[in-house]
Amino acid sequence: MKQKSSLKDRLVGSRYFSFGITLSLFVLLYVVGMMNYRGFMKPQVFCNLLIDNAALIIATIGITFVLLIGGIDISIGSVVALTCMSSAQMLQNTGLPAPAVILIVLAMGAVFGLVQGWLITEFNMQPFIVTLAGQFFARGMTAIISRETIVIDNPVYTSLASARIYVLPGGFISVGVVIALVTLVAATLVLKFTRFGRNIYALGGNEMSAQLMGLPTKRTKILAYVVCGFCSALAGVVYSLIMLSGYPLHAVSMEMDAIASSVIGGTLMSGGVAFLPGTLLGVLIQGVIQTFITFQGTLSAWWTRIIIALLLCLFIVIQAVVSRSRQLHNSEHRVFPIFFSTFFRHSHHARPGRCVHFRRFRHGRFTHQNRRAAADRGAGIPSQETGRLSAGRCPSAVQDHRQPDAAGGSPLQLQRVQAGSVPAGGSRRGS
Repeated sequence: MKQKSSLKDRLVGSRYFSFGITLSLFVLLYVVGMMNYRGFMKPQVFCNLLIDNAALIIATIGITFVLLIGGIDISIGSVVALTCMSSAQMLQNTGLPAPAVILIVLAMGAVFGLVQGWLITEFNMQPFIVTLAGQFFARGMTAIISRETIVIDNPVYTSLASARIYVLPGGFISVGVVIALVTLVAATLVLKFTRFGRNIYALGGNEMSAQLMGLPTKRTKILAYVVCGFCSALAGVVYSLIMLSGYPLHAVSMEMDAIASSVIGGTLMSGGVAFLPGTLLGVLIQGVIQTFITFQGTLSAWWTRIIIALLLCLFIVIQAVVSRSRQLHNSEHRVFPIFFSTFFRHSHHARPGRCVHFRRFRHGRFTHQNRRAAADRGAGIPSQETGRLSAGRCPSAVQDHRQPDAAGGSPLQLQRVQAGSVPAGGSRRGS
């Protein structure tokens, strides 16, 4: 019974548990659609899910970076609209080439995210308030540029918008889908294999712990908003390829769709947990529901919002269950709490990065033997590895333990006596 409970806790506490549920839900919905509607079996129906939601996929990737650090950004839809309107205005009235316009709007989105991240970090402001102000500003600037629709008839844009890339027999995708998938792969690699990605996860897991480990928390937080702003502008470029126009009411409430897709894909709103392929499935689930309604023909499009609301509540409950299971699992295996308490107790004696515990944890080489040695040292249990870490590579630990006790010795000397490295009569100087 104990093994079954342990296996259950391990399964629920896995980082891929939410992703597995999202994948199962998507497959179930798609199979039900194929059983009820013959047109669901066409390859182009699946390709249309990607074509229609390419901009939302990119926006969801950007918001996932912000949600990972425990923040939020509700200015995404307004930045998308501002990007479309700015692109249309420059293409129609300035004579700039299309590549230059794309680079300008991408830089504009990155700077927009930089300003928001700097305000949030430097003045310790609430992300919701700052990004709400950004939402109003971007949407207002869109209306200032023009209150009417500006049509994009640039040859480069029209050729990109009409391009078809055949990937399946009888199915094709657009250039926007290629951009979205490349962005997804690049963002996944950044979060998985770069220092910036590890800092993102550490900051979202516990900001105070990340600061005590010497991680650049402020810079990481600002860069997360820069990535979100850049992805919003890139989503605006893809959206302009779909609509071929600029309009003040483009992408209204897209930020809410992006947040919902990210959460359904397994991202924790509290930060620290996300899996980007799951966010793709979260977007596709919304697309499948919209396709259901389109094939049905009699239901209102607002049923999509109702179903997404129910799914969002369901996945929030699942996240709460997963978080509770992880807490119970960590309380039964108190290796990391002991490690962190040991490290924080000695971190004020030595520079960050000099302690072997910090160095191995930061570079991902904190093995099971090192965890056990750190746990033994934190609990006061002498061992060969403990003695090597304490006396050989982490001088801060030796300084912290050199406090005399009532018998005139010290805990470190007692450990060395038990380990056989110091004579029982006292210290080496006294002998």
